[in-house]
Order: sequence, then C-alpha cells, then structure tokens
Amino acid sequence: MEACDTAAVAALLEDEWYLVRDSGELPETAFHSSLYYLTSHPDGPQLQLDEMQRHFLFQAAVSRFVEIILRDLDFTARMSPAARGLGRAIINYRRLALFCRRQGKEECLEAVVRDDLRAGLAAFLCSAEREPGVVVNCTLNELRAFAVELGVSLPFALGDIFVFSA
Repeated sequence: MEACDTAAVAALLEDEWYLVRDSGELPETAFHSSLYYLTSHPDGPQLQLDEMQRHFLFQAAVSRFVEIILRDLDFTARMSPAARGLGRAIINYRRLALFCRRQGKEECLEAVVRDDLRAGLAAFLCSAEREPGVVVNCTLNELRAFAVELGVSLPFALGDIFVFSA
C-alpha cells in the first residue's frame, strides 16, 4: 500500500484495533495476529508500522486484558457463567504483566491499569467482607501476592472471609 494513502492505513488500523479490543479471552494472540496480518501476511496490506501505530494496537490488547480481569473481579457477577473468579483474574493479570514486559512497555502497568485493577480488587474485597464464607478459586498466597502487586491492603482475617478452594 502506498504511503500517501494514509486514510486507508488509518482505516485498516482502526479495523484491527476493534478486532484486538473485542478479541475474547486472548488479547495477546489477537494483537500478534493483527500485526502479522498488517505487516507480513501474503494477503495483507504489507504495511511498515511505526511505533505509534503498534502502540495503538498494543493499547487495544491492554484494554481487553483489563476488561477481562475486571469482569472476573466483579463480585456480584461471580455466579455468572462468564465470570471465572478471583483465581482467573490473578492468572490474567500475570498474562497482562508478561505481555507488557515482552513488548518492553512495563510502564503501562503503572498508570491507569493498576489503578483500575486496584479499585476492582478493593471492591471485590469490600463486597466479600459483607458475605463471609465466599469460596474463591485461588490460594491465600496467590491472593496476597496479587494484592501486594496492585498495592491493595488485605483484611486481617482472610480465613474468616474466604474459603480458599485452590
């Protein structure tokens, strides 16, 4: 595609952004698939993406990761088939952190992402304190490590609030 066709490039990037952002459970895979299609696939546009364009797609993947993690931290939705619980939120957070590290963008975890996830975990804990005996699919140590990573203070008597099933 010719460099002067910036509107077409912008449209392609926007289409791929939506594919990554709405990618389901595998935002990192969608991110790499979009990069491959845009830059290397024989039937793709064979673009040379600059850092800003790559970051645009990266942000879509990060947004999707955050949405997945917050869904699993939604205490009121914990019984719905879509929610996978606290243990899955921890796993997906680790995947997000690894994805950011692989892309050389660890700073993306520092800003809004950790703030959003911190608020999500704090809300989960606050709701759980009102309903003692909640079963969670992680270990006490996993929950403690997650809370430390996000900078969230845990209630003192976790054993009175949660039943750890993992």
